Amino acid sequence: MRAGALALLVAFALPANLALAAEPSGPFKTVHCLKYAGITGKLSMLAVGATPDVEMEHPMVICVAQRDGQTVVLDAGFVDQAYGAQWGVTDFTDLAERLADVGVKAEDVDVVPLGHLHWDHAGGTSRFPNARFVLQRRELEFAAVDVPGNPFVANGFRMEDVVDALKLKWAGRLDVVDGDAEGWQEGID
Repeated sequence: MRAGALALLVAFALPANLALAAEPSGPFKTVHCLKYAGITGKLSMLAVGATPDVEMEHPMVICVAQRDGQTVVLDAGFVDQAYGAQWGVTDFTDLAERLADVGVKAEDVDVVPLGHLHWDHAGGTSRFPNARFVLQRRELEFAAVDVPGNPFVANGFRMEDVVDALKLKWAGRLDVVDGDAEGWQEGID
């Protein structure tokens, strides 16, 4: 996968004014999308309005991009295998093991933008002990305020993952941003 493809994947999730200790520049030299689990089930489980009887295989992946001075992982995946099994997840491999397959240590990941707080995108934040996380303010508010007690939108969210995001914020490791962002860092548009 070309580095430009990562820009398409992460453009929606990265803020314009996020300040990092060292702001790397230049193109990403490597980009890998790594399958760490899979799920087979009804397409209607993932796409509202899909034909109810259509089955599909869906790989669960994280993408990692590296350039001089920075490693970025798109979404945190999940680590609770028992919870994933309830959804039909199979072939689980720990995120740290998958990253090691391409020479990346989970503790060396610098930034993890979270696209949203569903369990399969935000349930693995614990695997990145030194990373900064990025999340849209409205997503955090929605998950923390609007989801609890509302069975119509609760599907896919876990209280534990929302609480973990709040703990990251309290620890100074979650940057909450508002709206679209462009030009966050050179090479990430």
